[in-house]
Amino acid sequence: MILATRCNWSADLVDISILPSPDLVLLDLDLPDMTGGDLLSQLQDTETTRQIPVVVISADATVEQIDRLKAAGVRDYLTKPFDVTRFFELVDETANSKSN
Repeated sequence: MILATRCNWSADLVDISILPSPDLVLLDLDLPDMTGGDLLSQLQDTETTRQIPVVVISADATVEQIDRLKAAGVRDYLTKPFDVTRFFELVDETANSKSN
């Protein structure tokens, strides 16, 4: 089962992340209250959220941006419009790794 929750503010995600731990975070870099990179750092710096895989979905397709965020620890980086097949592969991979 997949439960999707939309967070309008980065604080919502941090609050949700400490409840039943999500299996995957889909992160848009253009947030209203902080950068996606800052939120990624916050998630990685928090004991209860650092193991949650993060996939960035962004319109920024620059190689430098993708390389920087992959080096920072994101599981994958999908550019908009994104490949739906690859998206579902990531969801399946995450679900399969959680069940093993």
